[in-house]
Amino acid sequence: MCIRDRSTWGLFGAKKKEEPAPAPAPAPEPPKPVDLSEQSEKLDTRLKSINTNIEATEAEIAKYYQQIKSSKSKSQQQYLKQRVALLMKKRKMYQQQLDNLYGQQFTIDQVAFTKENIQNTIEMGRAMKEANQVQKDLMKDLNMDELEDIRDEMEEMMWDTQEVNDMLNRNYNMDVDDYEIEQELKDLDDEMFIQALNNKTEQNKPSYLSEISSKKEKNKDILS
Repeated sequence: MCIRDRSTWGLFGAKKKEEPAPAPAPAPEPPKPVDLSEQSEKLDTRLKSINTNIEATEAEIAKYYQQIKSSKSKSQQQYLKQRVALLMKKRKMYQQQLDNLYGQQFTIDQVAFTKENIQNTIEMGRAMKEANQVQKDLMKDLNMDELEDIRDEMEEMMWDTQEVNDMLNRNYNMDVDDYEIEQELKDLDDEMFIQALNNKTEQNKPSYLSEISSKKEKNKDILS
C-alpha cells in the first residue's frame, strides 16, 4: 500500500502547484525623433501641388470669363457665371489651404532654427569645457616661481649687456672745451680766407710779373 506524505496536502486535498509568474511586458520603444527637414520637404511638395491647382483654376476662370463676354445668350451666360462662381469658391479653398501650409512651414522652420541654435550652444559649451580642462592641465605643469626666476635672469643679462656696450663705446681723452673748438674753427676759416685771397691775387697779376717770378724761381734752383 502506498502512503503519501500528508504534509503536502491542503485543507481539502493535495497542495496545488504554484504557477510561474507571467513574464514582464517588454518596455515600449521610445518614439523616434521627428525629422524636421523631412516634414519641411513634405510641406514644400504640398505647397507646389496647391499652387499648381490654383493656377489651373485661375486659367479656367479666365477662359469662362472670356466666354461670358463673347456669348450673346443669357442662359449660357448664366450657366457660365455659375461655373465661374464655383471655380472662385474652389480657388478660395485652395488659397486657405495654402495659407495654412505656409503657417505650418513657418512654424517648422522656426522650430528647426531654434533646435539648431540650441545644438550649437551645447556644442560651444562642450568645447569651452574641454578647452578649460586643457588649460587647467597645462597650468598644473607651469611653475610660476621658475618663470619669475627666468625673467629676473634675462633682465639681469640685459643690463650686463648694456653695461658692456657702454664700456666698449666709451671715448678716452676726448674731453675738449667748447671754446677751444670754436677757436680752432675760426683759425681754420682765417687760413682758408688767406689762401683764397692769395690765389685771387696770383690770378690778377700781369703776365710779365708772372714770368719774372718764374725766372727768379729757376735761378734760385740753379744756384742751389
